[in-house]
Amino acid sequence: MRQIQRPRLSACCLVLSAVGPLVAQATWVVPNGADLAPYIAQAAPGDTLLLGAIHPLFSLQKGLTIRPASGRTTITLLGFNFACQIQVPAGQQAHLMELDFDSTSYWAWNGMNPVTAAGLVGFEDCTFRASPSSSGGAAVTVASGAVTFRGCSIEGVQRSHGLIVQSGVCSLVDCTLSGSPGLPAGFTYHSPGYAAWVSGGVLYASHSTFTPGASALTSASTPIGPAPGLLVFAGRAVVANCTIRGGNYPLGAAVMPPYTGASAIDVRSGASASHARCTLLPGSGNPAGAPTIGNAVVDANLVGITSSGGLRLGTSWTVTATAGASGQLLGFAVWFDLAPTSLVPLVPEPAWGSPASALLVNLTVPGASVAVPYTVAIPNTSALVGTFLWTQAFQLELPRLRASAVAGGMLR
Repeated sequence: MRQIQRPRLSACCLVLSAVGPLVAQATWVVPNGADLAPYIAQAAPGDTLLLGAIHPLFSLQKGLTIRPASGRTTITLLGFNFACQIQVPAGQQAHLMELDFDSTSYWAWNGMNPVTAAGLVGFEDCTFRASPSSSGGAAVTVASGAVTFRGCSIEGVQRSHGLIVQSGVCSLVDCTLSGSPGLPAGFTYHSPGYAAWVSGGVLYASHSTFTPGASALTSASTPIGPAPGLLVFAGRAVVANCTIRGGNYPLGAAVMPPYTGASAIDVRSGASASHARCTLLPGSGNPAGAPTIGNAVVDANLVGITSSGGLRLGTSWTVTATAGASGQLLGFAVWFDLAPTSLVPLVPEPAWGSPASALLVNLTVPGASVAVPYTVAIPNTSALVGTFLWTQAFQLELPRLRASAVAGGMLR
């Protein structure tokens, strides 16, 4: 790898120190166990809610930051709200971090606790273990807008998928996704859930793991499943440096062969998927499943990205790009606010910040699949709490510019 320019590690820190929180924002402390609704109502866009250890599900229709005052916060069924609806108006953004959306505390027999996100929303270090009240939904649904997940665990339980992307743009970095297992239930049954189902819009994923729910047998030994890890029914999926599994054919099924395992990626007519440097593990069977089905193609020029975790004061934070095969210039764009924009035809993937406000750092010319790190030493300055830092890796593929998914989040 030939290095063209390597800015001092303090370059981004100096900008952080100068920027700080961009506007004066209020912080509201919510008592443990309290309903969030009155606090959301009194807060202004850009404000922060600090939560206790456990709170009921909530609805959010404004751009707030919601995070624990310390440790982690469980969001669960304490009352009569059965789902978390997040719909952020245009011009605002919401950020939720270190929240556990947990369906196991109360009325766990019925799952519940799904999350639906629309607008500009970021999830960081959150866990989702939930289902809708009826089959076919997901622990998390991206309904529209631009939604990011960094370091999240998404698990569909009780008849559900992990993630559904219905519309808009969704970015996954360093996440794990899984669907619920197949379930015989009397005269009916529930198929295994997909780890992710793209029914519209575009899913961009990097350094994430997709595992479908396990296959099962009915009382008559009829197979339930297997399911692919990633189903692209409509729209598009772009995955780099991910591990994607297909489901195994259930042993003991009383049917005639073939006993075909599921593919890792299943793309239906009219949809598309591209992948690079992924580990595709089709399900076992006789025969075993194919790595991909449908219009899923290798794109070696895709750029991957991963990070060392959350951004914390007084620590070093490293983001690492995995270069594509173009052999051309690669660098990082750093933003202090999310502003998703499409640069088509110059960039096939979206940029998650304004090009005019990007700080370009660590320009290199790496070989194919080479890992390129960039480290930021974050000052131990309490005034920086609440400041955002987002980054994408970009690499030339003349005449185009390729972009990774987006990593980063809030300093705390």
